[in-house]
Amino acid sequence: MPWAELDVVAALGTRRDVRMFHLSPSAAVAGTMAVARSSARAPRRDLDPGRIVRNPLLVSWVRPALESAALLSTLSASTSQVDHGAPESVLGRMQRRLFEDEPGRVVDDERELLSRSDGSVQIHRCHGATRQVEVLRDALLHILKSDPSLSPRDVLVMCPDLERFGPIIEPIMTIPMGAEENRLRIALVDRSNATASPVAVALDAVLGLIDGRCGALEVLEVVSLEPVRRTLGLDDDGVAAISGWIADLGVRWGLDDRHRSEWGYPGGFEDGTWRWTVDRLISGILVQSAEPVETAPGIAAFDDVGGGDVDVIGRLHGFLSELGDLRDAARGDKTLQEWVGIVRRVCGAFLSAEGDDDLLLNIGQMLGELEERARGSRTATFGIAELREIVSSSLPAVRGRAAKWSDVVRVGSPSRFRGIPARVVAILGLDQDAFRGARAGGDDILARDPWVGERDPRADERLALLTTIHAARSHLVVTCDGYNVNDNSEIPMPVILEELKDEVVRCIATMPESERQMKPLVINHSRQAVDPANLEAGGPEDDDHERSRNAGAFVGGAWTFDPAVASILAARSSGAAGGNGSDDGFGTPLLPDGGDESMAPELDLGHLVNAVKRPTDVFVSQRLGVLMPKDEVAHDPEVPLWPGSLEYAVLGRELLDAQMAGERTEEWWPRRRLRGGLPPGRLGDEVVERLNSDVAGIVEAARAFVGDGASEVDVALLIPTGSGPGGSTTVRGRVV
Repeated sequence: MPWAELDVVAALGTRRDVRMFHLSPSAAVAGTMAVARSSARAPRRDLDPGRIVRNPLLVSWVRPALESAALLSTLSASTSQVDHGAPESVLGRMQRRLFEDEPGRVVDDERELLSRSDGSVQIHRCHGATRQVEVLRDALLHILKSDPSLSPRDVLVMCPDLERFGPIIEPIMTIPMGAEENRLRIALVDRSNATASPVAVALDAVLGLIDGRCGALEVLEVVSLEPVRRTLGLDDDGVAAISGWIADLGVRWGLDDRHRSEWGYPGGFEDGTWRWTVDRLISGILVQSAEPVETAPGIAAFDDVGGGDVDVIGRLHGFLSELGDLRDAARGDKTLQEWVGIVRRVCGAFLSAEGDDDLLLNIGQMLGELEERARGSRTATFGIAELREIVSSSLPAVRGRAAKWSDVVRVGSPSRFRGIPARVVAILGLDQDAFRGARAGGDDILARDPWVGERDPRADERLALLTTIHAARSHLVVTCDGYNVNDNSEIPMPVILEELKDEVVRCIATMPESERQMKPLVINHSRQAVDPANLEAGGPEDDDHERSRNAGAFVGGAWTFDPAVASILAARSSGAAGGNGSDDGFGTPLLPDGGDESMAPELDLGHLVNAVKRPTDVFVSQRLGVLMPKDEVAHDPEVPLWPGSLEYAVLGRELLDAQMAGERTEEWWPRRRLRGGLPPGRLGDEVVERLNSDVAGIVEAARAFVGDGASEVDVALLIPTGSGPGGSTTVRGRVV
């Protein structure tokens, strides 16, 4: 709480009785307000939690609560405490230890204690986001099955990274399970784009384009959104075509050169803008040529335009034209009434909610609320950035459908559910980088020597986890990445989770031997859901690395509820034992017998050289018949000021080929400029000067090696193979 807010509360207290409620994770915090009062107006380094609390977890996590207590103590020293009570379990014992600030103790037999929990606290280590959601689903189903008094409404799932997990939560967790095909009902309760409706996301994205630079990937993302794509009449092939043109034509950002000039770029430079791109595509419809043909000043026809692309080009042109008109209309500050008209225009031009009456109603309600606000504020003006905030706050009915709070499992961000009690609380994705955005910026001079009461995102995260521990009434379930998805290597637990695990171990150590159970605290899962370990009861752990797959030991039976796992394992088992002579486990031979016909009578010399240089690629593509994907090149959104190493090498090869064909550099360079992707102005001239010098050096070196009498020779070599027609293969080609 900042000092300014404290001053307001103090001033209010001179005229009214003020009662302040402070959510504290420990009675020690309230009980030490007098101790902390002396540190209220002091640097943070003077408030040492280790001098005030004794529990190791509190020492690490409780500092923001101590600072709040110090600040509140300046208003009044009169406090009272309310204890919500704790269950009789490992979770309850940990809550009491934290509330009463019990000190830590040295634990000698940690390995033994890790296997003597009771399941009220669970830490699940998984392989990636998908497995975390699958494991959480099965963990919640086991909890619901073990306690008939529990229902889905008693479960809260907190997810620190909804952008990562949001798209896969509902498809995985709502899969029908068991013979009765019961499923968990899920409600994503949040206001991020991960839980927003398609129309809400599209509206915010279009307003972002109007307010932004219209980068290539930003425009592609918007036209890929279902409401926009449906309005434009684009199918998957149309969106894929636009994506291909972005890569082939080198689209960067900006609608045109006038748009770029708003960011300080000189006028007249349209290379990589959307207007330049569409002009090249339209020219490609009119002029078909393998070589760049200048159809207008600075515009060359794109030679890879088919008859089916004409409609897509027209729709893209219409979208960009309307977007440009909206940008012009949205310039400067406007009244709310004027902004409402622009939002209506956006909805009519780009957003289609056809077939979804709820979304149409919600959009209409939002526009009606904005118009109602406009009647009470006819003169106030603001910009489009403020409009986006207003629109975002006016879409509660469109975003998330948060009204579904009946018998469902609620999923949201930790800030959304902070302090809300529930019988079962789960944290999905408590990974090392789950809170990667909560860091002080390098320009924050206050972070160099902060004072008591100033925000500390890192400490706030830990305090939020403390309140989460106290919010759980019967179970606390945590999932995290425990193994690398690619190579199965072990990933260390995040420090924050290690501290929680150590506190649970200390709680188990304080329990009488008779009260300890035989459930592991840390449950490690297999790489795939389809794994025999998920259908077995498991056994005692040993020192082997594979001991970690102990999910069956935790529940004393099959871990997964997914009936497809058993059927797939059974089918795989029966296929491997089919008696077809294959012992590769696939049920059929991995490679068919090529026979004598597999050897071609003639072989191109280039193919033979390729097989020697890249044998793996040739084997996979020709022998297995598998088409390998191309390496994806990351899109660079910025206008190039100098070509990278690979681009420079490609340009050099093009110039070398042109000179070998008898073309001069002065003839090649203007033609190459028409294709775009080069630095602007004088920077581009410096590139060609450097290229010309380098290529000239290569030509001189080659001439010294091969001389002036080099020529091409046809080669035909008969190689005996012992198979195929005639028992031989002819290798043909041309060498220098």
